[in-house]
Amino acid sequence: MSSEGPLYVIGRQHSGNTMLATLLGRHPDVYAFTGEGTFFEHHGAIRQDEDPVPRVVQEVAGGADPPLPTDVREALTRFLRGQHGPEASVPELYAQGKERVATSAGASRWVQKATSYVFHIDDILRAFPSARLIFLLRNPLDLGASLKRRDGWYRVLRMIWGWNRGVRLAHRWSDDERVQLVRYEDLVREPETLLREVCSFAGLTFDEALLEVPHVNRSETPYNTDSSATGLDDSRVCYYRDVLSPEEEAVVRAWADTDRLRSAYPDLPDSREHGSARQIGLTVQAVGGLVQTLATDHASTLIQNPGYVLDRVRRRI
Repeated sequence: MSSEGPLYVIGRQHSGNTMLATLLGRHPDVYAFTGEGTFFEHHGAIRQDEDPVPRVVQEVAGGADPPLPTDVREALTRFLRGQHGPEASVPELYAQGKERVATSAGASRWVQKATSYVFHIDDILRAFPSARLIFLLRNPLDLGASLKRRDGWYRVLRMIWGWNRGVRLAHRWSDDERVQLVRYEDLVREPETLLREVCSFAGLTFDEALLEVPHVNRSETPYNTDSSATGLDDSRVCYYRDVLSPEEEAVVRAWADTDRLRSAYPDLPDSREHGSARQIGLTVQAVGGLVQTLATDHASTLIQNPGYVLDRVRRRI
């Protein structure tokens, strides 16, 4: 394995993280896990398993696209059972599994997309001191527009909650040389300049071929990276003005961390005039949506695994 550690693309947006992980995965030295990684959300519980290998294999395969075939997973299970012993920690088993998948594809490193990992930066760097983490930041107004297009506007306050907390944590770690903040808007507007910086940060050589990434689909359709069109597109920068009503925009601005938003986006257009009564109504609906999504998403898991749910909520608060 290369002396450089794994790469993690973190941040509170799915499609942008997928795009950047896919883009880095075009490098011959890097194997990309472009689906969601969840190992560091569960590794505390996995450590308690008498036989952690099955769940480690599940987490190693997490994010592989296309999914790892059954025979590969079985071979990975046999390999990790051979490595499992009192000296091997769960993160070490996980790393050995990821490395095996990467090397079998001719790569020496891996990149993992992991939207929630901004809440686990300390765990990642403790397990992998040589890791590099790229926090991809995006304007929360455009994230709100994407939610609306996916009929997910009722999740808007949960999104803003995660954006506020994630950006604060990313800035807290920004002085660490292993963590880099990247704006989605800069990536799609000046892709070569930005990607050269990312490659330098990650210890990778830059190649223009990396930019020929398939377009990630528009937000109104299910996630998909299959496309005959390649290259980066800035058509989704500030597109909230065509998607959100002035009142919906006001809801996002009211709940987003004002200082962080102004600092990250000093050139953001001024807020549009809006009807205050309708904004209040939308806010009430959004609060109801936040309560509903938290209850729906966590109710069954809370019964089965209360420790996981409580830790997840604690990290986000």
